[in-house]
Amino acid sequence: MRIALDAMGGDNAPDVVIDGALLSLRAPECPELILVGPQDDLEGRLERLVEKEAADFKKTVREKIRFHDAKTVVGMHDPPTAVRRLPDSSITRGVGLVKDGEAQALITAGNTGAAVAATTLFLRKLEGVRRPGIAATLPSGKGLCTIMDVGANVQCKPVHLYQYGVMAANYHRRVHGVENPRVGLLNIGEESAKGNDLVKQTRDLFEKSRLNFVGNIEGQDIFSGRCHVVVCEGFVGNVVLKVSEGLAGSIFAFLRDEIGTHMTGGDESTAFKAGLERFRDMTDYAEYGGALLLGVDGICVICHGRSEGRAISNAVLLAARLIERGVNQGIVEGLQEMAIDEPSP
Repeated sequence: MRIALDAMGGDNAPDVVIDGALLSLRAPECPELILVGPQDDLEGRLERLVEKEAADFKKTVREKIRFHDAKTVVGMHDPPTAVRRLPDSSITRGVGLVKDGEAQALITAGNTGAAVAATTLFLRKLEGVRRPGIAATLPSGKGLCTIMDVGANVQCKPVHLYQYGVMAANYHRRVHGVENPRVGLLNIGEESAKGNDLVKQTRDLFEKSRLNFVGNIEGQDIFSGRCHVVVCEGFVGNVVLKVSEGLAGSIFAFLRDEIGTHMTGGDESTAFKAGLERFRDMTDYAEYGGALLLGVDGICVICHGRSEGRAISNAVLLAARLIERGVNQGIVEGLQEMAIDEPSP
C-alpha cells in the first residue's frame, strides 16, 4: 500500500506535510509514503528534519518515504480549472499517481476546488456513482456523525443527495463500525411538507429505500446523536462545517477565559481544565484527519488548509483504514443494493 502526499498543499507547506509524514511513520500500521513536490527541496528538508533521529527511525524513513517530482503548485486562491493549465503541479501529479496505480490514496491540504477538479477529471467515478461528494466527520452527543456533501456539489438533483446517503452510510459502517447507520436529511423543519423541491423529492427517494432513514432533521440534530449520517447539498454543508468550526473555537476560547478568571486553583479548577482540553480535542478538525471525496476510483483525503503535522498524520492513517476496509467496494455494492427508480423530470 502506498499513499501520495501533496507536499505543497496548504498554508504551511511543505514543512508541516513532511512533519506529518514523519509523525505517521511512528505508527506501525503506516504504509509507504510518496511526497509529491520539488524533489531536491523536499529531500533537503527531510534530511535536516531527521538528522538527529535515532538510526532505526532513519532506516524506516529511507524504506518508507520516496519522492515524485512536481515543479509547480496550484495556489489556494487559484480557480479549480488551474489543474488543467498546471499539469506539473503537485496536486495533479498526486492524482496521477493514484490513476496509474502507483498510489492508492492522495492526501492534500491544498486548494479544495482544485482537489475535487483533479480527482473528478482524472479518476473514474465508481460504478453507479452519479456525482462524487465530500464527506466530513463531526462529533455528536452519541459518537461521530458523517455529513455529506460539504462542498463538492452545489447544484444537486435528488438522486445525487440520495446517493450521498448511500455512500456516507457505507463509509460510516465500514470505518466507524455502526452496522445500520441512521440517515437524516437536513431541512428547515421535520415536517414532510417543509423544505424546497429538492429536499422534498429527496425525502421521497429515501422513504422508498432500504436505508435506515429517520426523516428530516434540523441543524441542532447534527450534534444531538439522532443520526449517524446527515445529507445535504454542498453549499449548505460547507456553511454548516465552517460555522461548526468557528463556534467550537469560540466556545473553547470563552470557557478558557472564564475558567482562568474565576478559578484560581484546586481540584475543581484542574478538573474543569482537563474537561476543557477534552472538548478541544473532540472538536479539533485535526483529530479526524480530513474530509473524504467519496465516489471516485481511489481515495482522496482533503485536509484543512491550516493543517499541522498531526492532522496530516491522522489523514494518512485514515486513508490506510479506508483502503484496508474496502470503503470504495462497499460504496459500489451499496449503490447496487440500494438502486432506485428515479422520478421523471
